[in-house]
Amino acid sequence: MTTPADLLRAAEGLVGGGASGAKGAWSRAAALLTRQAIEASLTDLWTRRSPGVARCPARIQLICLPAAGLDTEVAQQLRHAWAVLSAACHHHTYDVAPSSHELREWIRGATRLHRVVCSPD
Repeated sequence: MTTPADLLRAAEGLVGGGASGAKGAWSRAAALLTRQAIEASLTDLWTRRSPGVARCPARIQLICLPAAGLDTEVAQQLRHAWAVLSAACHHHTYDVAPSSHELREWIRGATRLHRVVCSPD
């Protein structure tokens, strides 16, 4: 099974230049992996703390993060990151792909969430 940490390492590898043959698709692939890592971390968190929330859409799970003890500002940054990552994953020819700087910020946010999930209750 692929863990959120595996997904984040793969995304970091793409952003760091590990996708030389991807011809521009690397940024969207990194966005998708990062979004999947956030969603997997949310599932892990809510499965442990409130299984009913784990069955809700990701958007609702993100809104509930402060109730799980996550700092409100960090929760807000994660909601924003998830929303822009979702938009980046739905490619349109007129869209500009996310930059490596943006992706690194979103990966950092996803990593913070993963750390919260991995910390003991």
